[in-house]
Formats: sequence, C-alpha cells, structure tokens
Amino acid sequence: MTTNDVEKIGGALIRPGRVDKKVEFRRADKDVITRLFYIVHKHSDEDMPHEGKPIEDDETVERLAKDFVARVPELEFSPAEILSFLSGVLLPT
Repeated sequence: MTTNDVEKIGGALIRPGRVDKKVEFRRADKDVITRLFYIVHKHSDEDMPHEGKPIEDDETVERLAKDFVARVPELEFSPAEILSFLSGVLLPT
C-alpha cells in the first residue's frame, strides 16, 4: 500500500503482521541527484566515472554533472522527477 500521509491510515491496517516493512521515499539530496545524472548519462549501473570510456568523455560528463547538481535545489524534487527530466536531456556530442 502507498500513502502520502501515514497518519491518515488506521493503526489496524499498518499493525505488525499486516505491514512487514515501511519505506519512506524522500526528496533528492545532492548525492542522489549526482547518482541519477551518472546513471542516465553514463548508461551504466555504476554511478562514478569508470574504465571503458575515453577519459575525455568521463571528464565531460563529470563536469556537466557538477554543473547540473549545482543548479538543482536540494530536497525540492523527488528522484522520479529528476530522472524524468534527465531522461529527456541529451548531452552535447
């Protein structure tokens, strides 16, 4: 089950035995924003520069990531919102 306000769900619905785990999804901080940028633009599960690409490419992506992170307000957007935005943005070639 999902909710925007756990306080509005009755205790009987979220008691132990009915709900095994509670997960809170928070707004993206600088670390999450950086990781999302690398995931989208490095096309890799790794979130930092890695071998297998020319160093110039890693340096370009790293520079653009730092610029992007500096411009996005921390804790204002959800990771889904940032990922949606990044998925529509292409890096210069």
